[in-house]
Amino acid sequence: MITKEDVIKKLELFSTCLELSGANIFKVRAYHNASISLESVQNFKELIGERKLHTIRGIGNDISHQIYELNETGNIKALKDLKSSLPDGLFYMLKIEGLGPKRVRALYKELKIDNLKKLKKACEGGTLLKLNGFGPVLRSNILKGIEFLEKNSQRYTVDIATDISEKVIKKLKTLSKISKIEIAGSLRRKRETVKDIDILISGASPDEVSKKISDMKEFKEFISKGDTKISFKLRNGFHVDIRIVKDNEFVTALHHFTGSKEHNVQLRHLSKEFDIKINEYGLEKKEKVIHPESEEELFNILNMEYIPPELREGRGELEAAKKNRIPKLIQLSDLKGIVHVHTLFSDGKNTLEELADFVKRSGFSYIVVTDHSQSSRIANGMKLDKLHFYLSEIDSINKKYGEKLLVKGIECDILTSGELDYPNHVLENFEVVIGSVHSGFSMDKASMTKRLLRAIDNPYMNVLGHISGRLLTKRKAYDFDKEKVFSSAIDSGVYLEINSNPYRLDVDWRYIKNLKEAGMKFLITPDAHSIEDIENIKYGVGIARKGWLEEKDVINTHEVYDFLKALKGVKA
Repeated sequence: MITKEDVIKKLELFSTCLELSGANIFKVRAYHNASISLESVQNFKELIGERKLHTIRGIGNDISHQIYELNETGNIKALKDLKSSLPDGLFYMLKIEGLGPKRVRALYKELKIDNLKKLKKACEGGTLLKLNGFGPVLRSNILKGIEFLEKNSQRYTVDIATDISEKVIKKLKTLSKISKIEIAGSLRRKRETVKDIDILISGASPDEVSKKISDMKEFKEFISKGDTKISFKLRNGFHVDIRIVKDNEFVTALHHFTGSKEHNVQLRHLSKEFDIKINEYGLEKKEKVIHPESEEELFNILNMEYIPPELREGRGELEAAKKNRIPKLIQLSDLKGIVHVHTLFSDGKNTLEELADFVKRSGFSYIVVTDHSQSSRIANGMKLDKLHFYLSEIDSINKKYGEKLLVKGIECDILTSGELDYPNHVLENFEVVIGSVHSGFSMDKASMTKRLLRAIDNPYMNVLGHISGRLLTKRKAYDFDKEKVFSSAIDSGVYLEINSNPYRLDVDWRYIKNLKEAGMKFLITPDAHSIEDIENIKYGVGIARKGWLEEKDVINTHEVYDFLKALKGVKA
């Protein structure tokens, strides 16, 4: 059975397509209003199973039958036909902040602009300014949006890259003659986005391995085929580079192709102190080639301790390794609590009871439930009259199990004024308050900074949620004075979330090490909207490791009561 979330997305797409095509505004609104009506429906499965969707206010017979069609066939023919009648480029244009369906239709109808290339030309040439409602500020924002899309159009989030790489490796492992196979490149270093997948293979006969891979029919388009390197594209457009080396070259090749470029350059320079030349084929000293059996041995030969792949960015890791100061990086198994999980009380897919049952079955000790506050209309935020039942249900479930499995939390919108979405006499009922920006991303730097500082000053706010508001490959971060905001958070005892959603993964790992040294404490959270989403926390752990974090730096490594005590900290 199709999920409610899938239907909402289809209805919104239908509304968008109708508006792009110039349909009657009342019809456009009908699909949009239907999607909103569905957000608050709790018994969706029963209604669709009994074919009673028409009983929901805002969903008439036509739309309900289209939802049944979607459930039974996986498609809505009317939507498919409508979407195919519109240029694909219009949908790319919608990704630019400030361009909704109405403006995109105006560009298409009045100026025949149906792709980013034409839109960029119209902006740069001044044609855009002739169109009513398109002034210099919007023109500037559109150019910035195009630049962002062009920069990120060929990059993939880490979850997509991980899933694809695992499938490719699974196929490759069916071949004979392969001794070892590993992911390399930026994916092994746990970068937040990747451009392509690098895979390293070793075997006794690299040329035979190469031939076997070249003969595989699963891969769509081979770009180059050689005895030691093969490049091809998958059907989804993903670029894959495979390097093939001899068995005794595998360790040095794995280090070399893991990178980063900056790390490798610095290491080659350092190796000269030992009269050693290092490359992908081995370590050469006085015309003798050394083939280490592990990366640990490779670093030890250069009088350094092992540097985990996540740290190999040329940002001080070699100096730390020479002084034996590489931290014992946090691991997934260190986490005791799962913080930032949504339920059916807002836009999640699971009940509180199901979350409690998951805790009992998992290796975790507790979940901090943080449904959305009232201003998050699109996320079905909880109105005040809903809160008492929400909090009492958590109490009842904990009483039933005889232990604190669920913690009372809220993800509270930081309003444009900097106030939190609920008054303080309501916030005092929660054990954890995450403050997040979900709107007004275009505020100027000074205004956004003031907004965040006021929120941090609230005595009930414990955590800054997904700071930056970015959506990787989709939306750029909002601007704020990082030094002021982060300093204020440290002074106020407000912790910083490392959000594991693959499209967020902020705070940016490039800031984390310095923030740690300044005294910031962190939480690693999945921002989960289903039990399945909790698995995303591994990506947040990767970002924390890139930021040099240890177990002691992350407070949800504590058991529940120690966690709550640490969380209150200065705020108490």
